Amino acid sequence: MQSNTLTAPVTTPPLLLLTSRQAAHALSISPRLLWQLTEPRGPIRVLRLSGRGSARALRYDVRDLLAWIDGAKGPTEENVTAGTDRPAAR
Repeated sequence: MQSNTLTAPVTTPPLLLLTSRQAAHALSISPRLLWQLTEPRGPIRVLRLSGRGSARALRYDVRDLLAWIDGAKGPTEENVTAGTDRPAAR
């Protein structure tokens, strides 16, 4: 006898934090270039998680990677036409 119960499909949540290797792969750059682009050497923010002893794990927030991509693209045609090609002052 078969059960008529419906089961929801199993979905995995999206990754919010990426390792250095995952982040470099996602950006299609080498881990070395990612390291050079990571704070304090570069503009990409990183989360430093404390580990055992003096070891630290670095994690990259997906939103920070997307923000870096958007910033690296430069001004959009719409912004240039409207004269708003510079980011707003904070």
